Amino acid sequence: MLALRILRRKVCSEHFLFERSFFTQSIKGKNGCLVTRYDKNKLLFYYKRNINTSRKCLNQDPYTVLGLSRNATTNDIKKQFRLLAKKYHPDINPSPDAKQKMASITAAYELLSDPKKKEFYDKTGMTDDSNYQNHSSNFEGAFSGFGDASFMFTDFAEMFTNMAGGNKNTSTRGEDIQSEITLKFMEAIKGCEKNIRLNVKVSCNNCNGSGKKPGTNLTICKVCNGSGIQRMERGPIIIGVPCRNCSGNGQIINNPCKHCSGSGVKFQTKNITLDIPPGIKKGMQMRIPNQGHCGYRGGKSGHLFVTINIEPHKIFKWVDDNIYVDVPLTIKQCLLGWSSYCTNLKW
Repeated sequence: MLALRILRRKVCSEHFLFERSFFTQSIKGKNGCLVTRYDKNKLLFYYKRNINTSRKCLNQDPYTVLGLSRNATTNDIKKQFRLLAKKYHPDINPSPDAKQKMASITAAYELLSDPKKKEFYDKTGMTDDSNYQNHSSNFEGAFSGFGDASFMFTDFAEMFTNMAGGNKNTSTRGEDIQSEITLKFMEAIKGCEKNIRLNVKVSCNNCNGSGKKPGTNLTICKVCNGSGIQRMERGPIIIGVPCRNCSGNGQIINNPCKHCSGSGVKFQTKNITLDIPPGIKKGMQMRIPNQGHCGYRGGKSGHLFVTINIEPHKIFKWVDDNIYVDVPLTIKQCLLGWSSYCTNLKW
């Protein structure tokens, strides 16, 4: 058997093959590029982005620093600060640790004496006041020493929120949908249009996605005071977790919608037309933006990802960017040579 190689087209240059990096859009910035040389080692070029956040998770509880309970009033905080200031002020206390201790006391007082900062800390165990961290090394945040990474509280926060199943008090992007489609050989070569039917979550029309019965109101969760977050202590570390009473919503549905049973969403069959580009290969995945499940509380819909499968052809074989066809020969044709026609792709 003599294999005749029929070259359809050449998509790479003579020396290099350029491909997308796997880490596409994992960080909002420029994407790296994987460069492969045929006769050399693989080289990976990437863009580095540092990590930082202005909100810092405290390693030490300011209530513990001042020796107060969490029910302490504003007057209690002031009185306790004055007592500790007289005890640990460097001009009065000759101890070498007095200066550091006083810095911690001052930082804790500045946090708890501010009603807004205190309320934010009581709900989340975090502070966005960088001065609190600068006063004492004992309060060094878990993310100090890194560069800018505001994305950590957008994409990553959304990801962890969905995993935990809570904090839907703000709009959240809907879930993605994974699907597959099988193409005929020539459909993949030439490109085509394909229709697929999917069961997609859509916002309930009766309650507009709120989950409550029309004409009724939601009740503020008394456990988390509507924040959707509960504070939990693990030794010296204080973390915020989704409220178990309201599942992180911050509000409770007392009268659920009858059409969606309080979920705010329902399933609907949806027809989607896919524009298949020519030359698409088996295993490739198409991304159709905003065609996934609907978002929560007005959030954007998720994306649709379609994995491509291709039926094998009876004559042609697709390997990389080449099309192969087998032509049977007799011994006489091999010895004496021959001239004939070879089946090719019909356009």
